[in-house]
Amino acid sequence: MSRHGKAKLAALVAAATLTVGVPAQAGPAVNWDHGFALSSSGRVVNPAVLVGFNPQPEPPEPITELDLGFPPDPVLILRDQMNPQIFDVFLSIGLPAVQFGFSAPTIGDMGVKTTATGDAGGVMVSFDIFFDIASSTGGMLDPASLVGFNPQPDPPAGFLGAFGMSFAIDGLSDAMVTMRMFDAAGTQLSFTQVPEPASLAFLGLGLAMIAWRRSRR
Repeated sequence: MSRHGKAKLAALVAAATLTVGVPAQAGPAVNWDHGFALSSSGRVVNPAVLVGFNPQPEPPEPITELDLGFPPDPVLILRDQMNPQIFDVFLSIGLPAVQFGFSAPTIGDMGVKTTATGDAGGVMVSFDIFFDIASSTGGMLDPASLVGFNPQPDPPAGFLGAFGMSFAIDGLSDAMVTMRMFDAAGTQLSFTQVPEPASLAFLGLGLAMIAWRRSRR
């Protein structure tokens, strides 16, 4: 994301505050096989993450890219978008036997935010997740377009609970979403991509299980 894009986003979120409820009913269907599986490194827990980015309505062959630059935050890019200019982002977190619930997305001074909370054997685990949104033409997030939903179908086994949001930007262009994730201690997690989302996501989940069990000893 360019410095210009960040400045535009900062100006937007400083002027707008919006809270949108997550509907109780199931949201639109997503194909988790087309998502990106990530493993992360942090201080206390190291969850596996499935994250995806889809346009609605979908072009015949949507083009998505994932960039893990430095710092290694996932930057999702969608190209060749068509009117109407509406995008979906969805994610799920994998931690051993933890069912995560997600708060409604809100606009704040660090971008669009949701909080994931789960019970790990009587110990509450939570993550703050931020999405910085920019576009290739300087278009900005339309606050009135932000909607949270529960994507369907359920993500693969081991990833319990899912979050989705839809948004629009005020110009027809490529959209870029940078995801940042922090644990309860405020430590930012860094990410590496797991090669195949459907079959190898459990590699990241297995590493997370080992790290989490060690932290409990």
